[in-house]
Amino acid sequence: MDKEMTLASERFSNIEDLSYKDDISLFSQIGEFSQMQPFKLDFLVLLVCLNGHGSFNINGVDYRVDAGKMFVCRPHIVVEKSSVSLDFECRGMALSSKFIDQLGLVADGGWDLGMFLGKNPVLSLSEDEISLFMQYYALLGSKITRSYCRHQDAVMQALFRAFRLEFFDIMDRHARLTPLNFTSSEMLFRHFVEVLMSDYPRQRSVEHYASRLCVTPKYLSAVSKSVSGSTASEIINRCIVDDVRRLLHNPNKSVKEISNELGFPNLSFFGKYVKRMLGMSPKAYRKSLCVIAGG
Repeated sequence: MDKEMTLASERFSNIEDLSYKDDISLFSQIGEFSQMQPFKLDFLVLLVCLNGHGSFNINGVDYRVDAGKMFVCRPHIVVEKSSVSLDFECRGMALSSKFIDQLGLVADGGWDLGMFLGKNPVLSLSEDEISLFMQYYALLGSKITRSYCRHQDAVMQALFRAFRLEFFDIMDRHARLTPLNFTSSEMLFRHFVEVLMSDYPRQRSVEHYASRLCVTPKYLSAVSKSVSGSTASEIINRCIVDDVRRLLHNPNKSVKEISNELGFPNLSFFGKYVKRMLGMSPKAYRKSLCVIAGG
């Protein structure tokens, strides 16, 4: 696992029962950390309580999780303490921030969901929903423990994309039962995301979107950080990188055509941007896709 997940997993005790690269961990128990210093959780945790109960303090608020409930810890929250009953049993998944971005949650408009979960992190699940979660947990575990095969990365991503859609369906039911009352900051952030999603090609400057929303860039970034945990610039770049990945998957478009389509001033600027964001040039990224597909 990468550094951020390793440090947090030490706090969570048994969180690393099974892990896949730097992206995914599956766990079946958690320890208590009532005497430890608060720490920031920089990955997404989905925990389903199967037996007993647990108590968690997240961002200064106490939550109780009983059997039949899911606890969702978003990235960037602060965990202060926890306690669990002797008969506590759970199944959970931890996903790195990098992996969440790769799944395209921003491009799929998951920000309302994020705000909903910030206000409602404990969700009651039906028996069918618990069964569905357990099926994915078991299937992912079987893929992690098997010998590595050439399509394993693609299979893991495909499984999580399917799981994401099932999870969104569960959230739809809860969101209908618990309508959101947005604060003024949340409304501004929501409008920012709506404008960003409707823009194509997307502008790279915070100033552009701040001007369209009639606020200062500094204020937009501050609101974005407080609501989502990410600055406006980080969110803009995630959306652009989603576009870059999507277009580079299309072999019928040249790198120059993609650069022009996304509104970059020249090919050199585009190449430097992609290397900074993806860690490799556009051609190298496209080549890596061919390696994954062809083994």
